[in-house]
Formats: sequence, C-alpha cells, structure tokens
Amino acid sequence: MSLRFSCFSGWEEWCLVYHGLFALEPSMQRKAIDIVHVWRSRGGLPSSAESTAQLVEANLQDQFSSLHPEQLRLILSIAVLRAVNLIVEPNQVGFYAEPVVVLAQRAGIPGWIVELRHEATHKLLPSLSVLRSAAQFLLKWYKENY
Repeated sequence: MSLRFSCFSGWEEWCLVYHGLFALEPSMQRKAIDIVHVWRSRGGLPSSAESTAQLVEANLQDQFSSLHPEQLRLILSIAVLRAVNLIVEPNQVGFYAEPVVVLAQRAGIPGWIVELRHEATHKLLPSLSVLRSAAQFLLKWYKENY
C-alpha cells in the first residue's frame, strides 16, 4: 500500500478553498488565503493554488489597504510575475530553454502579460492599471484552467 501526501485534507477542503478564492466576499477570500498559508506550511502546495492565492491577496491589498501606490505596484508585479513563471515553468522541458512568450502563448497567456513580466523584472514597474488588468486576466485564467 502506498501513501500519498497532500497538503490539504481532501477534495472537500480543496473545493472550499477554490470557491473561497473566487468568492465575491472579501471575508471568504481571506479565509481561503489563510487556508492556503496553512497548506504552504505543510509542504507540497500546488503552484496553481499558491499563485491564485497570491493574486487574490494582491487584489485585496489593492482594494482595501492604505498602502502607497508604489507598494501596490510591487505587490501586484510580484503576483503577476510569479503567476506567469509558475504557468510556463512546467512546460520548460528539454535541453534548450524555449522563450517564455512562446510557452505562455501555448498556455493562452497573451504576449502583453509576458512583456509586463519582463518590464517588472528588468525595467520600470508597470502602471497600477496595467498590473490590475494582468492580475484579473490571470485570475480568470486560473479559474478556467484549474
């Protein structure tokens, strides 16, 4: 008999978090994020769950905090950057690396989000409005694909 380790207790808990992350009520989103934090501490957290929670948490910070706009740009940039990286990374196989834009397009991520990721990493941080659009797109992508 082989045992399989999972950071969550079962399908019911997974569904609870999924619905919480995509709920309209911020309190439900916060509870789901808190559960994802517990899962992370246990190890073995799927990158899709971690990235979705980071995007939701960044959106909550954007909507309900009194952070300076530059801090919000940093938070949203990191969430978008990590989301793109975690989406394309599993498809980076073989001896030679493929361009991120090619892998992202195969996954259904538009080039402007990949360019935004590049700008946030190597150049100036994108504007809040562009980051918000990218975060919303990526949340929709996660909802449809996971």
